[in-house]
Amino acid sequence: MDIPDYDSPKALKAYLEGHGLAMSKRFGQNFLVSREARLRILGLIGAGPGMRVWEIGPGLGALTSGLLEAGAAVTAFEIDRGFVQALASIFGGEDRLAIRPGDFLKTWRGALEGEGMPDIVCGNLPYNAANAFMADFASRAFFPARMVFTVQRECADRMRARVGTAAYSSFSILCQSFYSIERAFDLPPACFWPLPGVTS
Repeated sequence: MDIPDYDSPKALKAYLEGHGLAMSKRFGQNFLVSREARLRILGLIGAGPGMRVWEIGPGLGALTSGLLEAGAAVTAFEIDRGFVQALASIFGGEDRLAIRPGDFLKTWRGALEGEGMPDIVCGNLPYNAANAFMADFASRAFFPARMVFTVQRECADRMRARVGTAAYSSFSILCQSFYSIERAFDLPPACFWPLPGVTS
């Protein structure tokens, strides 16, 4: 397997250029280049042998690699066609990885019908799509045992906002009506490449 150095923006840039790939602002792509942060997130996910994990937006597979090392069976949903090909190349021959190309919001229900409810769902959600994801999940009674997402800090604040606070909204009611929500920790922009303009 030709696994890139996920800790190095320079190495990731070289990998992208060497394979004719580019980052897309439209898809809200940022690589998590902090090894410490990835390990903390993998610890929260808590995947183990035999568990079925859905990963949204794997990019080049930084979390995917850790999930597979933990023994999980991973279904990776990736919208970027170039990254779909890169994932197939990086993890070629790995029979515990299934790659589903396309927009997650348009493909996850088919995966649910075909695979059943996953044990865990995780991912670095596009900042402009997290609301739509959560609303779609709640409206369709999607209840895996655990979901671990990286989202914009303001989105996390709205998810768990209390009545009477400025962040409280219909989105807060929706999330709290269906899910038990915990904010784990903040990730500053320096944890990512390219640098996002927000804290996650």
